[in-house]
This record gives sequence, structure tokens and C-alpha cells, in this order.
Amino acid sequence: MIMVGKNCLMKRMLPLILLMCGTALCARAETVKVPILFKINDPLTRFRTVGGGFAEDPEKYVWAFQINQLPELLKKDNLSFGYYSDTDNDPKTGLPPWDFMLNIRPKENKLSVLRIAGGKYRGYALYPDDYVIAAAGDMLYVALRKEVVKDQNFGRKFTMRLISNHSNSIPDKDGTIPSFWPDRKIDREKAFGTFEPMFNFQGFQSAALRLTKIPYAVKIGETEGYSIWNFCGEHFEENEKMPPVIAEEKILRVRAARGEWEAAHLAISAKKPFRTFKVLSGLLKKDSGEEFPPDALKIYYPGYATNAYGKNMTDVLYPVYRPSRSAHHFAVIDAHPPYNLPAGSYRGSLRLEINGKVIKTVIPFEIEVLDFTFPQVRSFKTACHVHPGYPGGGKAGHSLLHQWGFSTQLPYLDGKLTWGPKINIGSNPLLDFSLYDRFCRNFFQKKHQSVCVNTFFMLGSHGTMSKRHWVKTGRKKAIGTDPEADRNIARAAAEFRDYLKKNCWLDKFIFILWDEPYSSVYGDILNTAAIIRKAAPELILGIYIDATQPGLMRDNLIDVWMFPAVNALPNAWKYRQKGQKFWIYNQTGMGSLEYPAAVPRLFYWFAYHKKLDGMLYWCVNFLNKPGRKNGAYLIQATEFTWFYPDADDPQTVYPSLRLLMAREGLDDYEYFKALEKSKRDPSLLQAIGKQVRLDSKTGNMVYDVRSNYELQKIRENMIRQLEADR
Repeated sequence: MIMVGKNCLMKRMLPLILLMCGTALCARAETVKVPILFKINDPLTRFRTVGGGFAEDPEKYVWAFQINQLPELLKKDNLSFGYYSDTDNDPKTGLPPWDFMLNIRPKENKLSVLRIAGGKYRGYALYPDDYVIAAAGDMLYVALRKEVVKDQNFGRKFTMRLISNHSNSIPDKDGTIPSFWPDRKIDREKAFGTFEPMFNFQGFQSAALRLTKIPYAVKIGETEGYSIWNFCGEHFEENEKMPPVIAEEKILRVRAARGEWEAAHLAISAKKPFRTFKVLSGLLKKDSGEEFPPDALKIYYPGYATNAYGKNMTDVLYPVYRPSRSAHHFAVIDAHPPYNLPAGSYRGSLRLEINGKVIKTVIPFEIEVLDFTFPQVRSFKTACHVHPGYPGGGKAGHSLLHQWGFSTQLPYLDGKLTWGPKINIGSNPLLDFSLYDRFCRNFFQKKHQSVCVNTFFMLGSHGTMSKRHWVKTGRKKAIGTDPEADRNIARAAAEFRDYLKKNCWLDKFIFILWDEPYSSVYGDILNTAAIIRKAAPELILGIYIDATQPGLMRDNLIDVWMFPAVNALPNAWKYRQKGQKFWIYNQTGMGSLEYPAAVPRLFYWFAYHKKLDGMLYWCVNFLNKPGRKNGAYLIQATEFTWFYPDADDPQTVYPSLRLLMAREGLDDYEYFKALEKSKRDPSLLQAIGKQVRLDSKTGNMVYDVRSNYELQKIRENMIRQLEADR
């Protein structure tokens, strides 16, 4: 259900939504008999996969797995299964010994599919209506549309292997490295009966239930054969029709605080595509004659990117118009009122130059500068990793994020990232801050960054420990207790504390101790945290962790817990200790060009409502090579491409509509904080939590408002309340 208020978009769009859904919501039920292709007689080993099967029909493939105590296993936090298969019984065709993999997350109802061919990995793009995950007794069933993997063949003989992140394993002789249950060779013509209970297949979901925008337009006018409208930041396909008009506005308006970026979204529809297109802004003035600085106004032209489903959709914000096959032409007018600009309304107009000719139509345009000033350092802490090894990883990528209010994870200067001061083992002092100090002063004093998420003290990743920074040259790793490393860690912590304290930066550093640890290293984490706590209790310690660990949380040695997904939060809240802070990394609504524009914006509404303390993103430029297909930017890993490097000059970057919407959400957070300090009725702040919430069963985010137009109305209401307090 998409509820957006009394006079809501939902009510106006209901006939269209019902037309889109049709009768697809009434799925047919079907009982699927899946043959048993392997069976193990081991009823006692907890969570062991003791049976497997496979079936297909013209519509779908179905995998079946019998798992001991599956109902109990399904209660585990962060549960996931990995399925590995050699589909043609030939290890040479994939990366030995598999060529096909599934990642199954039943609690979140998420499936990902990976194929390996020619030594290369290929992920399939799945919609939620492409698969079904179901459990019945000790049976786990997975159904997948054949169409999605139509280039994948499953032979008569292949292998099956299923493990979970909670499966028991057989220890090796040294008792440390787990060996998972072996692959099972199966023959599809040799079955041992069918699994019970059978798979009650209710059909795939309707495509109408996908998290996509409800098409709409806000009409501005019609003239000279053109329709002029506000597209509200939504993404559009290249061949999409003009959406239904839900409202009319005679003027294009921006309302922004000093120091804020705020955008207006203009679309012009014609009978055929333009060869050239340009938006011209006239001088904007107050009634008193004061002018809005022209250099505080930027105009972008949304261009197309091709997503993993082969759809060309607007997302790339180019500084000049790039022709396409679409009859719709988009522009984003981005205003950034300077900190010293007087408040008030600056009025003027926009003109349109189409195919080299300025048309007669004038579009009224107004920028209202609010008597409210944004802080130079944003209230909500962000830490975006810009990878130096990928296109856009240089100055341009960092500068774009800084300008739009985001902090980057690490200090950047002179074309380099820095991880920390130089370590001189055996010297006194142990740390040399001379070069690092230049980076930090630029980062905090010039770039106004909010936080540095630092891996200087990070000891390892997953199940592997490495203390190589803290021991003598030549000693690569130290597993277990290492007195020399422990002494050096304590000295470094004290010296780092003294440096930060002298510069008043103690609250601006989070020191990560481990990256997504296995339970086998928890003791090492707590031991190191205790060493640092004793030597420098003022330092803030953090951890990247993909599951909730009550034992680690109860010790209260870790200050900042960074979870990869919001579905970890409900259980984490149960064990949260006083003073512990929660961050999310990744999963912030940037994952699809088909999402409504409201989705990346609403993450920050959710963060405020649920009192999250920050967001870390790794990484924002995860592209091997910029490329284009049919005039559109080719993008596969959407969620890791916040901006687009130029194909000819990878150090020139273009923003994205998704990044702009995330920026709007980050700015909304400032209005929430301002309202929090006001004396107004708190009901408006309480209401923001109704726009996005966590599903009680899956823990995933549910967006009860999917229209950026509706979010702008809520923002306007907040502004009116703030103005009433002045």
C-alpha cells in the first residue's frame, strides 16, 4: 500500500495502478513435485543439508534442499545460503569446480545469481518477481524464471552443494579451518522419490509490485507545440510516454537556505527529439534590486545510462545537453545560495534554446533564499570511500562529494589518499605526523568534513588476522598473541590520542578494528580493544560487522557498530549498550535506476527517525571502465556508481540524479534538526517516520511514499514552521 496523505498522489493515480496490476495479483497455485536427487542419512547434525533436488518446466527452474532443523535455522540473524554447482559436469567450463551459484537470503526474500564462463563472473539482474523463496518443514525451495537465465544450460549430470553461514562444518586436523560438506554429484534421470512436503508454488509476483516510480508530471505550461513540466527528479526511460499530469504550477521555484544546494526539475516534451537544447537563465533580482549571483546557479542536462536489464534511463547529469532518441528533454537547475546572501525572493525567468533557436516562451523562475543558514559541516555523519584505483577516484570525485555536503572516508590531498601517520617501529615517538597533519588540516579545516573512518588500527578481515603494521620488518603476520605488536598498538593509540586532542579532533575519528569478523577472531578484537581502551580511552573504536553479536556488544568495548543492511537493526537494538552508535554501510537506496526518486532521499529520513548515527559507503566509484552503449552510459553495478567518470577523461566526473536525491535527503536532515530545536508542535517530526519504515517480517525498508513531489510538500511544511519561529 502506498499511502501519501488525504489529497494524495495514490488517490489520483489509482485507476492507472489498477490498470498496471491487472489480474496479475491473483496468482495461480500449483503443487510442484521435486525429485530427490541426493539423500544423506544424517538426521542429527544440526543445520546440515541432507537432501537436494531439481525440477524444471517451461516457465521455471526449482531447487529443493532438505535441511535438518530448518525452522530453527530460519530464526538465525543474517541467515544466508550459498549454492554452488557444476552444471555440465565439466570443471573446465567455469572456475573449478563450479560455474553457477545462488546466494539465498530467505528472511529478506532476496536471491542473487552468478554464472562463471570463460573465467569471468556474470551476475544476472533479478527483479523481486523473478523468483520465489519458500520453506515448508525442513524443505527450502527456490523457484527462478527460466527467462532470466535463458543462456544457462543444466545438463543431465551436475553437482549440488549448499552451505549456510550457520552450518556446522568438519574441522581440519588442526581444528582451525572449516571444510564444508562436499559437492554431491547427481543424475537427473536417477531419482529417489519426491520431497515432502511438496512445493506449494503460488506463482511469481506481479511486476506492478516492483519498487518503481508511479509516473506523474507537474504541468507548467504548453506553448509553441511543446509541453513544459516539472519531472520532480524522477528517472525516465528513453522511450517512455509523458506521464499523467497530477498538478499545475505556473512558476518554477526553488526555496533554499544559505549554504544549501536545492534543485528545480524542468522537462520539455516535443513531437521529436531535439538536436540541441539549452536552458538560459536571466538575471534574478529581489524587489530591492539585489541580484542572485549567476555563478551560484548550475544547469545540468540528464542523460541516459543503460542498467543491467538493458533499459536506458535518465541518471547522468551532464553540463551540456546530449542528444538522444527521446522526445522528452530534461534539465536540472541547481541553486546554491552563498552564506552571505540576503534572504528574500529573487525573481526572473528562464528561456529555452531549441535546435539553435531561442523560442518566445518565458518560464517564470524564482529562488527564495530562506533566512536560515546551513552548517558547513553537516549534522549527519557520512563517510564515502572514493577508490583511487577506479575512474573518478581523484580530485574531481572527492570535490563533487565535498561540494554537495558529503564527507569522504579518508583525507585526500595532492592526488593521494592517506591511511594514517608514518609508523617507525623501534623509534620514539613511534608515529610521525608531519605529512599526515597536512592531509588532516585540509580535510577538516578547508573541506569541512564531518568524520574520518580510519583503518589505521584494523587488524584483519573476516577470519584472517594481520598485525604486520605493528611488528618488525620481515614478519608478515602474527596469529594469536604477539606481545611486541600489543605494546606498539598501545603506544600508537596514546600518541594518536595526543595528536587528535591537541587539534580538537577526538570526536572526528572512528578507528575500525575489523572488517566483518568471523566468530573465531572475536577474542582478538576484544583483546585489542582493551589494549587501546587502557592506553587511550578517549579514542572512538568501530567495527564493520555483517551480523549482530550480543557478546561483543555487551562487553561495550566497541563504540561504533557499522552494519551492511538495515535488516540487522531490529535485533541490534535489543542489545545496544549505553553510548554505542549505529551506522549503516551501503544499502542506502542507490541500487537501481528504476527506483522512485524518493528512495535515496528517504534513507536520511529513516536515519533521523531511527536515530542512526552515520552512513559509510564502500565504494562510490566501483567501475572498471567507463563505457557507452547506443549513446547511453553502460552501468552494471548501479549502487556503486554515485557519479559517472567521463569515458575519454576518467578524472572528469558527472553527478547522477540518484546522488542529487541523496543530497536532498542529507539536506532534509538539517531541517529535521532545526525543527527539533524549535518550539513548534513535534507532530511533524514524528510524522516523517511514517514515510519509510522497516517491514516487521523481513527487516527491509518499506516506502509508504514513493513520490518526490509529495516529499517536497512535506519539506515545504517544515520550512513554513521554521519561518513561523522567526
